[in-house]
Amino acid sequence: MNKINIFPGLSLYLKAHFLNSSSSAVKLAERTKSEKHIAFAKKLLSVRQGFNEINIKNNSGDANYQMTKSKYIKLSQRINAIDTESSQQNPVPFDEVNISFNRKGELSQNSANTMINQLNVASQKREEGGFNLYTSRQLNARWGGQVSILEKRPKLDFDRPAIWPGASKKGYFGCFIPGQSYMRSDNLRAIDRIFANQNIQPNLGSDAHIMATSTNLSSIARKKLANKHQIAITPVKLNGKEIAYIFSNQHQYSNTLFLSAHAGGDNVGTFTKPDGIEFNFVAPSNHLLQSNTMLFAEKYKKNEVLFKEDSQIYASPHREATNYSLNGNIHTQPEQVANFIGKMNPEEGGQRFDFVLLNREARGGHFTDLIQGLKDTLDWMPERLICHFCRRQNKNVKIFPASNNYTDRSDSE
Repeated sequence: MNKINIFPGLSLYLKAHFLNSSSSAVKLAERTKSEKHIAFAKKLLSVRQGFNEINIKNNSGDANYQMTKSKYIKLSQRINAIDTESSQQNPVPFDEVNISFNRKGELSQNSANTMINQLNVASQKREEGGFNLYTSRQLNARWGGQVSILEKRPKLDFDRPAIWPGASKKGYFGCFIPGQSYMRSDNLRAIDRIFANQNIQPNLGSDAHIMATSTNLSSIARKKLANKHQIAITPVKLNGKEIAYIFSNQHQYSNTLFLSAHAGGDNVGTFTKPDGIEFNFVAPSNHLLQSNTMLFAEKYKKNEVLFKEDSQIYASPHREATNYSLNGNIHTQPEQVANFIGKMNPEEGGQRFDFVLLNREARGGHFTDLIQGLKDTLDWMPERLICHFCRRQNKNVKIFPASNNYTDRSDSE
């Protein structure tokens, strides 16, 4: 991961290499000269080493703080000037942290003390063995609470499927099925298959890392738009969190969904595509999409789009796909989509599909979270998902005009 955005003031689940404002921590240490505040700033700076750049926003969102490598070096020099003792700290996983800044943008002393305590708890937890809180919640969500998440191997008379961190080998998991022997694997997908034999299917996504405290499309706004254009607008929810909206015909859903969003594929991992659904990507792999959403949707509706490259069509079973991070802050507005769906007439021929827009206020979602949310909301999976978003995966990314997909190249973006 080369770049990360942190939003202080919100409750975040932070993994090992996530960082809060080291600059504020250094200022706090300089002000108090407290040993624990110095140690805290050092620990944050040690975590910082894995990133090229970090962006931090304050509570109001009207100011950005950017940390580059040169800034990191200067902060390290400042903290070493307070405490010349050299101590290299290993990163430890954060659990849930509430971060608060004062009006000057400084990290509050209470927040620092709370985070110090949580860092200490996380360190102790790692030394004792067992999953940290973040991992436990992810694993619990993965199997929908049907698997017990334990700290160590259970007794043979344990009456539930279970998983625990391997004690003898780092990176391994132990798992248990009642009435069977213990099993071990370093691959969660292998464990998925073990539990699947007991009719325990893994969820693709979870809400553990999603922040969705508000929405850009309230129930009143949805009702007003739906009535105006004679359509249906359905909230897509994942464990109660509103992450997206389906714009559809009033009477039935289509088997094809059209998703438009911002996306990124840097260091996000992969997942196995579920059976029965086909992904059609508007851009090839590792390309930034250059497109007008509504123009492309109109061309697709008229059957004037053809996906030509292999990396644009994911149809085969069990194909690995990038778990893109998704963001709903695109130019396309709900009013435009509602108007488009309202005018779509199946009797005119062409492609019929429903539209998906993300909740602009939801942060931290990934491709798998949306797919799981669609499955939970609809109680079935669409046959085809048109993915109108960028597919950057590394620095060698190229630009891809959506018009390259048009059968008639006379229209430009």
